[in-house]
Amino acid sequence: RAVEWIANGDDMQLVVPDADTEREGNRRFVQRYVLAVLYYSLGGADWDSNFRFLSWIDECDWNIPIYDAAMDQTNFYGVTCDDEDRPTSIYMPTNSMEGKIPPEIQFLPGLRVLNLSTNYIYDSLPPEMSTLTNLEI
Repeated sequence: RAVEWIANGDDMQLVVPDADTEREGNRRFVQRYVLAVLYYSLGGADWDSNFRFLSWIDECDWNIPIYDAAMDQTNFYGVTCDDEDRPTSIYMPTNSMEGKIPPEIQFLPGLRVLNLSTNYIYDSLPPEMSTLTNLEI
């Protein structure tokens, strides 16, 4: 379903990449595809909040800012990225997600935070996650 979305439903209509996944256009395509796979693997249509996943906006904005007055700071739920627009955090606890973390997650090498706690994630973590050397546990 993620292939169908990125090929026909994604308003960005990015060009299918060649083998150089670090080139800007290619990297963006891969990031959007991996996040779409995550959405479909975890039942995105049934999430409490979809964090603007699969929308026309930049995947680094697939999040919802929530202001914490006690801490006087804004926290972002969903996907956040670094200054080079590489996803560094997927923070979506307690969101009625159900399914398995897909092995494609390995193609987000800058990922430092993956918080899907208090959801219905089953099966073991995919072994491909071992390539995510920046992931904080």
